Amino acid sequence: MKDEDFNYIRQAYAVEKMFLQNEIGYKMIEDYLNEHYGQDMLANIKGEN
Repeated sequence: MKDEDFNYIRQAYAVEKMFLQNEIGYKMIEDYLNEHYGQDMLANIKGEN
């Protein structure tokens, strides 16, 4: 893996920690993803697809 890959892994880990600690943070990021990508980007993770 490249150094850039590890940066993405660190960012994903930080987001996951935020989700676990703060429902508002989770909702804020989910809304951002939905707005910018036009779909529920977390559906696969939630098992909704």
